[in-house]
Amino acid sequence: MRLRATGLSAVCLLLVAAPAANAAPGGEADRMFDSGPVNKLAWAPDGGSLALAASYGVEMVDAVSGDTRWTSDAGMWCTSVAFASDGQTVATGSAAREVSIWDAATGDRRAALGGHDGWVRAVAFAPDSRTVASGSDDNTVRLWDAVDALPLAELRGHTDWVESVAFSADGAVLASGGVDRVVRLWDVETGALIGVLPPHDHTVMSLTFGLQASQLFTGGLDGAALLWDLDTLELDLRMDGHKFGVACVSLSPDASVLACASGGPDICLWSTADGSEVATLTGPAMGATTVAYSPDGAMLAAGGMQIGLFLWDMRDLPDPPVALAWDVTGDGVVDILDLVTVAQSFGAVGDGLPGDVNDDLTVNIVDLVGVAAHFGESVTGAAPSFGSPHSAHLARDWLYAAREHEPRSDLPSAGMRVLEALARAPSSASTSLAVYPNPANPDAWIPFRIDAPADVTVRVYATDGSLVRELQLGTRHTGVYTTRGRAAHWDGRNERGERAAAGRYVCEVITGGSRAVRSLTLAK
Repeated sequence: MRLRATGLSAVCLLLVAAPAANAAPGGEADRMFDSGPVNKLAWAPDGGSLALAASYGVEMVDAVSGDTRWTSDAGMWCTSVAFASDGQTVATGSAAREVSIWDAATGDRRAALGGHDGWVRAVAFAPDSRTVASGSDDNTVRLWDAVDALPLAELRGHTDWVESVAFSADGAVLASGGVDRVVRLWDVETGALIGVLPPHDHTVMSLTFGLQASQLFTGGLDGAALLWDLDTLELDLRMDGHKFGVACVSLSPDASVLACASGGPDICLWSTADGSEVATLTGPAMGATTVAYSPDGAMLAAGGMQIGLFLWDMRDLPDPPVALAWDVTGDGVVDILDLVTVAQSFGAVGDGLPGDVNDDLTVNIVDLVGVAAHFGESVTGAAPSFGSPHSAHLARDWLYAAREHEPRSDLPSAGMRVLEALARAPSSASTSLAVYPNPANPDAWIPFRIDAPADVTVRVYATDGSLVRELQLGTRHTGVYTTRGRAAHWDGRNERGERAAAGRYVCEVITGGSRAVRSLTLAK
């Protein structure tokens, strides 16, 4: 789904709120405030106002009328802004190498916290509305008492600028990331480093915790938004497809959608359940570099140095896809891996077992045939099903066990038919799966599977053999990459950024030492 912002330049009327011909679906027009350049923005906890960090200082804007409530001079370029959860104060960082604490109602400066030796690039309030974290060009993270205007701790470990800081919902953990590409996790009480995530391929620009303290979303200039499991320090989900680096991420209040601003004309919305794209918000030609959901999730605000402030009504967006009960692996598609996962748990007894899809507290052949009955289903409706080198052999074993099961009425006939088909399939599999196009745009997703961690490269060739585009996806872990959030995405452009002509192309997927070739058709 694509929503288009009103096609006005940043120099316009103060507020555009009347329905227009280019209003978003559902009749709700987008709003645009002529606020001037916006570096960062933050919603007040009550959703009634927005604090803006800009070159001229900090500004408080009414979220409904667009009227300026107050403006204060931050001394120098204002880089970042954060609201305290009690709504009483606002923190900003600036080129003046200090953190300023402002009265949210009046704009009076309550404190100026100095000590950094470089620009303060990022600020964040802890849930207690008292502790503030800051990240700086001096490669340090600092903690401050915003009430008593005192330094609390200096956290060292980054080797380059710190671009983003974020507190967990319980305030116990602080995450920081920046130009050194690494996200570091700190114990707020002791200041100790408690974890380091595998690096992005480029600068980490934005961080936000999930509703659970074990979930962290990160966005980087490598064009990826990532979901991490902080219990294992491993990657859970990758959301690719941004044409530019991800400058800012914002999680919806119910944690179902992640909004990503990348500096281009589009803001991408991703399902946090499976990484599929929920919608694309299309704004002005010069794109947004900061984005934030309102506290109730009804509005999404975005800003940038060239565009001022835009707001979208999110209530007309489609609901994000719901995870499939039969998708045991949680990768967005019911396939052979789900069957294998269930089979590996045969005999397990207990509550909440991943393979116990019928919730009878036991994983057995009934669960496997139940999964098989939904083989090929996907949360996106586009991901293909496939076999594996050993799928026929495994399917014959499962089919034998199913035929021995009594009563047979427990087993869905559709599942039995799938097992019979798998048992007859040739025992071979390609690394590359069937390509599926975007029905609305001239681009395509190229799914693939890898059996061991490997560097993945996708090359698109014209029918005369000339190379059109090469996509370096970097290292991918063992698994299937079939959904729109995980498959390789070709935007339909060549290496020079020009739109490729509609027609037939050949794509080659190279994973480690193996390669596979598929054809694709690019729509107009």
